[in-house]
Amino acid sequence: MSRKSNRYDRAAHIKRHTEGTSNEISFDVLDAARAELEGGAKKVRKSSGIMPGVRVPSLNFGLGTRKVSSDEGGASSTPETFTPTRETPAETTSRPSHKRKTERARKRADARAAKASAPMATPAPAPAPVMRKARTPEETELEIERRKARRRRHRRRVRFLVVVIIIVAALAGAATLYAYIQAEQNKTARINAFIESLTEVDETLVQVDSAITDPIASVTTGVWKTLKPDLENQQTALQNCMTDARAMSNELLDQSSKELLGEIETCAKERLSMLTAAQSIFKEAESAQKALDAANSAWLILVDADNLAREASSVLSGAVADSTLDDTVKESMEKSEQALTRFNEAAIELAEVEQSFDGVDLQVYIDYAYARAEAMEEAIASDQALLDRDSAAATEHNDAYNAADEKAVSLAASFPSAISAPIKEAFEKDQETVMAAYDSARERASAADAFIRDYLGTSNK
Repeated sequence: MSRKSNRYDRAAHIKRHTEGTSNEISFDVLDAARAELEGGAKKVRKSSGIMPGVRVPSLNFGLGTRKVSSDEGGASSTPETFTPTRETPAETTSRPSHKRKTERARKRADARAAKASAPMATPAPAPAPVMRKARTPEETELEIERRKARRRRHRRRVRFLVVVIIIVAALAGAATLYAYIQAEQNKTARINAFIESLTEVDETLVQVDSAITDPIASVTTGVWKTLKPDLENQQTALQNCMTDARAMSNELLDQSSKELLGEIETCAKERLSMLTAAQSIFKEAESAQKALDAANSAWLILVDADNLAREASSVLSGAVADSTLDDTVKESMEKSEQALTRFNEAAIELAEVEQSFDGVDLQVYIDYAYARAEAMEEAIASDQALLDRDSAAATEHNDAYNAADEKAVSLAASFPSAISAPIKEAFEKDQETVMAAYDSARERASAADAFIRDYLGTSNK
């Protein structure tokens, strides 16, 4: 009996541990499912919550249904279901709560069965398929022609689109090429303009380079005066060339062109440095020329004084001790006084020249003028003693004259080759640094010129 009861338990439960719980499946639920299947409600089986696609076997051992007559339970003829349990008489008396749990499970199962057996909503009928009318051969031919025409139009549109794309690409390429050619032509034109500007500057710079070998002489002959206006104009042109070349170099990406423009800028810069140095040199040369003119003027006065002194000595040496002696002495004395005045003038002018130009040394000329002036003073005193008939005094002053004259002769022996020599020497020493800067800029400009010539020669081949 126990073994048979266990067989029922296994048939009534999907899982053994759900016995007596809400998951318990009773026989009346299974019977209802079977009745629905037998009545043609196949969708109830498919919507069962057990396992989709698994058919639940009908478990009927002759214990699940019975008809209740009208005498026993009323007019209803609906089959009554019940759930067999594993209870024994002993268990019934010892577990009163088990019956209540089983009753609740049965009610829940009945509710699920009623819900499953409810009529389902009838789906809307599918629309009847539309039957197309059979085409005639003429219609078929027209349809074929229509489709061929459509394909031809499609191919024409594709070809047209391809042609348009090619034309647009060609136009874009042509525009790019034209822009590139224009840019190259513009670049070449601007570079040529820079080189032409440098060439124009060179025309003036060549003359400056020649004149700067003797700046004082160039000032004296008027060469610098002719070059000076052009020099100022060329400096402005070189500044513009430098600025434009630098700006153009910043605009370009071509490294070779940037290098060429850098050398052009260097050419302009070094030429500007040369002209600036030359301007400074010639400015000092103008000051030196003024000093030289003043020194030459003082030298002429000194020469004139020497001539007057010689005349005074010559007049006195031919004097005869007679009635004309006094007239001769007076004439000599007058010549000596004139020579004294000129010697003093020469000394003063020479001192002014020395002060006006830094570095010049004319002291030997100044000392000579003062020595000769001292000799003239002694000569005048000697002449006055002769007029006074004081032979002793005349002899004394004559000896002093001779001593001063010998001193002057000694100073004259140490004269430079020309009075301009000390001035030129001072000028060259003062401009030594500036001349070095000029020569250095000239070398750098020549190196840049060589690079440009090589570049243009290579690019023209």
